[in-house]
Amino acid sequence: MAVERKADGALIGGAGLSRPGPEVPGNFRLEIGWILAASYWRQGYAAEISRRCLEFAWQELQADCVIGMIQLEDGDFDDITVPPGNILRPHVLYRIDRPKQEIHE
Repeated sequence: MAVERKADGALIGGAGLSRPGPEVPGNFRLEIGWILAASYWRQGYAAEISRRCLEFAWQELQADCVIGMIQLEDGDFDDITVPPGNILRPHVLYRIDRPKQEIHE
């Protein structure tokens, strides 16, 4: 999805949930991804994107976990879709589990 700044509708990047490709180790259904223009980094946009994507994943898709938050031990891998030697080939895998539901009596 396109990411627009609320203040003026400026296109600042793209984001969303997707299905990880076969190059990603593990059997994960969803991942969060975003790309923002460098001038919009460190302004809270990625955090807001993550919150909205997780809200959708938990409530609408009933997902158990999403790739994108906590680094998985031994989760590093080379993205085989990127040429060897390219700085974008090494990847680090992160995930977040669905929060536990509180039981109210």
